[in-house]
Amino acid sequence: MNRQNNGGALNRPYILGAALLLVIAAAIGLFVVLHSHKDNQLPVNLATKPRVEMQPEDSKEWLEQHFPGLSGKDVKVIVYYRDNNEVGVRQFAPSGNLKEETVFFGDGSVRAHSVYASDGAQVIDGFELRDDHTTK
Repeated sequence: MNRQNNGGALNRPYILGAALLLVIAAAIGLFVVLHSHKDNQLPVNLATKPRVEMQPEDSKEWLEQHFPGLSGKDVKVIVYYRDNNEVGVRQFAPSGNLKEETVFFGDGSVRAHSVYASDGAQVIDGFELRDDHTTK
């Protein structure tokens, strides 16, 4: 009997090609994620899990998720409020100062948006809506 056992040998180039394709796709995906940020905003450190902080019971905030950047400073903080299922997103500049803050109603629409000066303290632009979604 003349048996040919080329099953493993024939599949090896295909397996290597598929593995190479997956590595290239992962590298391209990582490149896109790391380079899709705004010019003056640091990317989130994908290797670090967000830090979760429960807030005091008397606070209107229930929970904060802190996303550190590559420098270790927070790049983004997501705030979950106790009332009305509202969520806020705080974006920080590379200096660590607050850059923008957006608060969303429970239905996902924007309740308030604030843009801060480079010092992170003074609001230079923004708006806030009432509970009935009308302007103040």
